[in-house]
Amino acid sequence: MTVQIQSQPFGRLPDGREVQAFTLSSPAGVSVRVLSLGGIVQSLLTPDREGRLADVVLGFDDLAGYLADRAYMGALIGRVAGRIAGGRLKVGARVFQLGRNDGANTLHGGPAGFDRALWRVESTGLDGGAAVLRLVHHSPDGDQGFPGALGVEATWRLEPSGRLSLDLQARCDAPTRVNLTSHPYWNLSGAGGDIGDHRLRIAADEAFLMGEDLVPARTPSSVAGTALDLRAPRRLAEVIAADDPAVRAVGGLDHVFVLADREPAARLDHPPSGRSLTIETDAEAFVAYGGGGLSGGPPGKAGRLYGAGAGVALEPQARPDRPAVLQPGQVFRWRQALTFGTDAASS
Repeated sequence: MTVQIQSQPFGRLPDGREVQAFTLSSPAGVSVRVLSLGGIVQSLLTPDREGRLADVVLGFDDLAGYLADRAYMGALIGRVAGRIAGGRLKVGARVFQLGRNDGANTLHGGPAGFDRALWRVESTGLDGGAAVLRLVHHSPDGDQGFPGALGVEATWRLEPSGRLSLDLQARCDAPTRVNLTSHPYWNLSGAGGDIGDHRLRIAADEAFLMGEDLVPARTPSSVAGTALDLRAPRRLAEVIAADDPAVRAVGGLDHVFVLADREPAARLDHPPSGRSLTIETDAEAFVAYGGGGLSGGPPGKAGRLYGAGAGVALEPQARPDRPAVLQPGQVFRWRQALTFGTDAASS
């Protein structure tokens, strides 16, 4: 068996435009389904240590669920991931008022960010033995209040080994802020429940602490001696319930980690199933969100109601203290590679 890529309709938006689903499959058993709506990773199948396949990302069975979702399930995030305090964006000497969708703040690009956009299919097919999907999106000047027009390209590549990479590129016609990421919620059990029995390791010596408004501090702090020290694997249940001021301030895990110059950036293990996920990236920082606010959303796959801690989002992105201002002629680049294994017991 070789890698394959197939497409099928996934419903229509209220204005009649069709959403497509693309399934990339590998002989290793790993397969991923990506929607043209928001570049959403709708499902990802990977085997456990016994070879049994399960879907390890949260999401919905139909388009209606994604249209009702407010947790960014599986979506591409832009123009700027994270929160912008007061929705006030400074670019050069100018300040722009953005659309606000998180109280007084702008979250993940505003009320209609890239997660809500219908991306155009640029190409699909096989390349060098891998299955490749390329989606593009044009964000016009003034979109959600951001200055300048921005063109974005997202390329998924699934290797025969099951290794899945995502490359994001963006170009602008005027100076603008860009901080793109991908937002799947992982639960490697594939069987529901919460992620408390997962173990997470992040190659970070520092993290940005959060206030109650979830806006990161201006400077990072050392993780040494805190619940955010994930340089060695820790059970997520212990991290989320830790009696630590940094954790209590946000009701769990929702922090920006500064990645050290060592790979991989992160590894998530689920010892009961043996599944593991390793993340490599060229991003400078890494958000880990334990899904504390997932309760109350629409029913998920198979009618499952997702509660707090049903999944963990792991999001490579820019450091909040080093906002990336993209200039005309420059290219924003972001990359991550995901490797799925079944050797959790050896870590």
